[in-house]
Amino acid sequence: MAKGAAVVLAILAVPFTTAVAPPPSQGLQWQQCAKIAEGWANGEASECATVRVPLDYRQPGGRQLTLAVSRVRASDPAHRQGVVLVNPGGPGEQGTTFPDELTRTELAGIGRTHDLIGFDIRGSDYSDKILCPELDPANVPRPPATATAEQRFKTQAKTVADRLRTCAEKDPDLARSMTTADVARDMDVIRRALGEEKIGYFGNSWGTALGATYRSLFGGHVDRMLLDSVLAPGEAVARSDDQTAASEAHFDDFTRWLGERDATYGFGSTGPAVSEAVLALRSRLAAQPLADRDDHWANQQLLAPRADWATAAQALAAARDGKPPTTTAAPASAPAGNGFDVGYRDGEIGFVLAAVNCNDSPGARDIDQAWEHGRELAARYPVAAYEPGGDARCAGWPFAPKPTELSRGSSPLQLVGHEFETNTPFPWAREMQAEVGGALLTVADDVHSSFAHLPCAATGVEFFTTGATSNGTCSG
Repeated sequence: MAKGAAVVLAILAVPFTTAVAPPPSQGLQWQQCAKIAEGWANGEASECATVRVPLDYRQPGGRQLTLAVSRVRASDPAHRQGVVLVNPGGPGEQGTTFPDELTRTELAGIGRTHDLIGFDIRGSDYSDKILCPELDPANVPRPPATATAEQRFKTQAKTVADRLRTCAEKDPDLARSMTTADVARDMDVIRRALGEEKIGYFGNSWGTALGATYRSLFGGHVDRMLLDSVLAPGEAVARSDDQTAASEAHFDDFTRWLGERDATYGFGSTGPAVSEAVLALRSRLAAQPLADRDDHWANQQLLAPRADWATAAQALAAARDGKPPTTTAAPASAPAGNGFDVGYRDGEIGFVLAAVNCNDSPGARDIDQAWEHGRELAARYPVAAYEPGGDARCAGWPFAPKPTELSRGSSPLQLVGHEFETNTPFPWAREMQAEVGGALLTVADDVHSSFAHLPCAATGVEFFTTGATSNGTCSG
């Protein structure tokens, strides 16, 4: 998922009500990716090709888009079982690099018996897209320091909304077509171009919405499907409040953890006592910052991932005692690249996120209402909603949303949910299971899309090999 962006996206999954003629079948002309872009990180391991798909599936003979596709062949061709299409999420994270990345994870065993197939979704990366450098945060002017929090939020939201509209109007037909349902239809074109009757699929984060949509539209062409860090079914872009609530619950867990370690950190012996102490520290740092440590820094520590709790606790204790700063909890680094030969562009990923979000779901389109709702959340969730603002991600989007519904399927489906996660909260996985079926494996961690990097990913390899699902638990 893109850094700093809320990972809440609607899921489109109902076919057009009118008959849709499929685009003509086509083969794929593979060549080593390194021959396309010298020095591409996974060029030696992957083969690359392009496929043509209709811009509008109701007019399959009209304008066509070119999509980039990659392949890592099965390492044991004598026992090859088929293909597994993969998607890393986003929407808009680099898809063509993902097969090679998976070969260096605990899910690498899938690639022994299956070709791993990646692709850059329409509008992104090395596929046909709309370039939108205007949305790169580095290119969005900041309000003056004298502005109030409300003025800062509304000014920036208005600037981004205007630029989002401008970017969409560069190619309105392509912008309007960037939906989860049409990406799923693109997947089926890739399936036919590969000459496969059925495909396996593995997706992370938004990739779970894509997988569930494909299974709803083309269930008869699904072999096995594994979805990690599952989005809620339906208009999930309107569910960002769930993420805020999960983050506040995460803070509550942290205070209980600190209470159990009062002898070490000295913030109190119970969760409520710790909460009072750390919020008082945050208020003190707001009034009297310590060098590079202020209330916003303190709030970041209060929401640190579980793996960083000890580090965050030490940093908070040092600030409380007026000691020099210690190593503090910090967000993970941003992706290193997003194209065969193109550097990572925040503006590009920002446009894809907004386009799919706002085409799929009504989202938040009124800036004033977004600010007021943000203030309501701050009253309920004093840590998770501490930073002033709101969710106005779809303000400025010029097209009406086209929400649809998912349906249940009969093909083997393995869902993976993370018990303490705040990006795609665990209840979303249960909702998806109730909506589309399948088994649900529970991972006891708070790390988004971590399954591929855990020893229990062996159950995923087994699933693609035999179809065996699990409703058990897994250590994170």
